[in-house]
Amino acid sequence: MSKVTRSGTRIYLEGLWILRSGFEAWGEATVILDKERGRVVLLLDPDMADTLSSSASTTAVSKKISGKTKRGKAIPVIDIERQDLREILGGAESVVVQSRRGQLVITPAEAEVLHHERLTAKPNNYEVSLYSGAGFLSLAAEQAGARPVMAVEKWDRAADAFFAAHSGRVPVIESGVESVALGERRDPGRFDLPRNPWLLTAGVPCEPYSKLGGKGLAVWREGGQIDPHLLADQAFWTLEVILATNPINVLIENVKGFPKYAGPLTRALEVLGYKIHVAMIDPSDHGYASGRERAVIVATTHDGFQFPQKRSSKLRGQRLSDMLLPPDSPQLSGLNVRQGGWFSIKDKSGIGKSLAGWIGRKSHGATTFEYTDARVPAVTKSMHKGNPQGPYLRHPRKRDLYRLLTVEEISRIHGVPPAVAKRIDDASEGNYPLLTQLYGQGVHVPIFREIIERLPGARRTITARGTVRNPAPVVPIYYGVGPLYSALPWGAL
Repeated sequence: MSKVTRSGTRIYLEGLWILRSGFEAWGEATVILDKERGRVVLLLDPDMADTLSSSASTTAVSKKISGKTKRGKAIPVIDIERQDLREILGGAESVVVQSRRGQLVITPAEAEVLHHERLTAKPNNYEVSLYSGAGFLSLAAEQAGARPVMAVEKWDRAADAFFAAHSGRVPVIESGVESVALGERRDPGRFDLPRNPWLLTAGVPCEPYSKLGGKGLAVWREGGQIDPHLLADQAFWTLEVILATNPINVLIENVKGFPKYAGPLTRALEVLGYKIHVAMIDPSDHGYASGRERAVIVATTHDGFQFPQKRSSKLRGQRLSDMLLPPDSPQLSGLNVRQGGWFSIKDKSGIGKSLAGWIGRKSHGATTFEYTDARVPAVTKSMHKGNPQGPYLRHPRKRDLYRLLTVEEISRIHGVPPAVAKRIDDASEGNYPLLTQLYGQGVHVPIFREIIERLPGARRTITARGTVRNPAPVVPIYYGVGPLYSALPWGAL
């Protein structure tokens, strides 16, 4: 074991396992204090000391092994106490001992090393995004005062949208997260990932964790049981990149079924010294018009994090009717049904005929909503395909008319600033199916901004020019009755 004492750090070892390594009670050993490699080595053969010395800073001292007698057996006891042990072991409070014949090699527990590194890291406000999509998580981080510095997204169209959304200021690695993880393992620094960024965000692909996902259907067994072996790959590669960057905070979002199968990932993060927080977050519970429940896993190095508290429905800050185009808006008249134009379920062909059979179904029926509703149902990435589940907005007077949402409405519901939405639209060349797919894979920006603003730990705001300034103040902006919060003006991003 290793523990802190008044005089420094003490390493205390005892047991028959030491005897099996060749060290005997009341014998002698040579202790190598290797500061460069961060380890302590005990040797039976003093002539090996020069061989194991890594530099001139290595110190070799003689050590008398004490002992105890239990049931007639002499049990060796090794007790080392020095002022500089804590420094040699990198500040770790627990150690790993490798028992070899003639040697005992004492090194800090790797998780302790990583945790201590985070605690002593120079503060920054960097954010790294995995599975970044169009960059909504990075946008929320930027509004909260962080600075996105790297994104990983192998779908080229999403990478284009991310690059445009952030005005070309953030490099995007157009490669799979697994490729980045393997590349960093073989050649550390190959991708220029920052070490100890303030935040790493990951929108791990959700299809395997959702029965509605096309790929997810392939991993569901008969009887509704999911095969966990087919789900572990992306979580594993995410953890690999976390190890490569050792961020101060980690934020992972996914569908609500994700936490049920994320136990190995969260346990690994706990072993690394992170404090784990899990919640189901629905923006409509926090004053917004968007209704899209997401599972959020937050791992923090420091204490003090809490998810935002739910707000009373009486304090709702947004009304759905304010987010939607009026039913008689001229903008709707020029749109086809796939772009948000009105259609009738009395039509004898097309989407109207298809939808008529799904409305009213008790099982897997179409999702419809009204202008007077408090929230809009979740917008899916396949909405543009005329997905029978919708959601479909019903006309307030002509009750046989329905329509999909327009891209403008979706961006507003997701809380994407108009200037950013315009850049994404330009990068996607106004392609409605592509845009709805990008937005359908994105998160609600304001609620994730609120979550990120609550992350603990020292942070130093570093601008693109390398200068340092104080974090941007959180300015309350009022819509209706309830307050919504923004760290930066919408048009500034």
